[in-house]
Amino acid sequence: DMKKTSPILLTKEKIIKHFDFIERGKLYSFLLYTISLVTPVSENNFGFIYLAIGWMGIADPEFIIFSFVPWLSNLTYFITLFCPRELVRIRLAISGTTTIFSLFSIGFFLEESSAPIIGFYLWISSYLTIFIHAILLNRISKK
Repeated sequence: DMKKTSPILLTKEKIIKHFDFIERGKLYSFLLYTISLVTPVSENNFGFIYLAIGWMGIADPEFIIFSFVPWLSNLTYFITLFCPRELVRIRLAISGTTTIFSLFSIGFFLEESSAPIIGFYLWISSYLTIFIHAILLNRISKK
């Protein structure tokens, strides 16, 4: 009897192990995000400044795409972080949207003729990490 149930238990253990591995991806993503807030994003500002004022981009039609849309990625990021693990496809869709929204910020740097600094890359990396996390979670849930 023990030998017959053993493969099933091992399979469940493997799945649990994979989920634990994948949940660490959320932690790594959040650490990257947090560090991005306290590191320079541009020559003049740290990440938390852009987080605090990015919503104001909605008032300026010229910058709505380059500042407000990327700022929205912060909201969708936290929705992804707190999305229940059972909602795998929703988490995947929201994290993909987060990543796409964040890429609009490249236009901000092009408009300002400035180059992004380390904080920007950490911010984008946090989104890519959560997106990869969602992809892996989606793949594991299909098995």
